[in-house]
Amino acid sequence: MDADNDGEVTFEEMLKVYFPRASEKELETMMQWVAPKAPAPAPAKAGLSSKALQTIKDLFKKYDKDKSNKISFTELKNEMAKTGVDEDDIKKFIAECDVDGDGELDLSEFTKLMESTTTFDED
Repeated sequence: MDADNDGEVTFEEMLKVYFPRASEKELETMMQWVAPKAPAPAPAKAGLSSKALQTIKDLFKKYDKDKSNKISFTELKNEMAKTGVDEDDIKKFIAECDVDGDGELDLSEFTKLMESTTTFDED
């Protein structure tokens, strides 16, 4: 029953036991009924270029007015006010990227925020 001897009987292996005369196409059809093929994964992002990373570091330094190596909600709000982003969105940005939960963004968290935008996408 365990055709590939991996210690587990897959659903496909079980189908082959129950329907020994089924063609590969029929088995594939039966597999689609219960386990449709997952869509192909999106290609992995290559990451940010060194130029984009430097730009993000420069923005971080500019936004970090108190030089605490963290950007607070107030600091981000003051900078983003110039772009028309409202406070609720800023709170969402921080909540989504604040890995350590301190309510502020360090450089890696800020980089994550910037990377989530299309601003630094390179073609």
